[in-house]
Amino acid sequence: MDLEKIADRIAIEDLLVRYTHAIDTKNFESLDNVFTEDADLDYTEVGGIKGKISEMKEWFGKSLSIFKVTQHLIGKSLIEMSDDGNTAECRTIVHNSLTVSVNDEGKYDKEGEKTATIFCGCWYLDTCVKTDDGWRIAKKYEELGYFEGDLAV
Repeated sequence: MDLEKIADRIAIEDLLVRYTHAIDTKNFESLDNVFTEDADLDYTEVGGIKGKISEMKEWFGKSLSIFKVTQHLIGKSLIEMSDDGNTAECRTIVHNSLTVSVNDEGKYDKEGEKTATIFCGCWYLDTCVKTDDGWRIAKKYEELGYFEGDLAV
């Protein structure tokens, strides 16, 4: 493997980390530096929606607003580069904990003093492309592995 291919793999792994940091810090505007303008995102298998990045940023803001903390832990990615080195198919294992404030009955309460945590395991299936601005995700699909915890919270 030559130095350019090694550098590309490191850049792709960094791209996936930037995605998780944008989500966990709720800095959704920074996703413009993660996705292509016309990226297709599909979160339907994990209970979300699918669409383009502009509508997804709005959805992230609404759907993640109830969580006090989210923490995406990603493992090493299986990265399969195209022959020309300009695209890559990636499969990344993810463990995500999501914490909400709850009342004494264990129901969601923004002002609650207790917390409840839901765990989600999934895989990111990403198509990444090399652009003039570096590597970007052109297509993202989240494949569900499991949910653990009370989703009714």
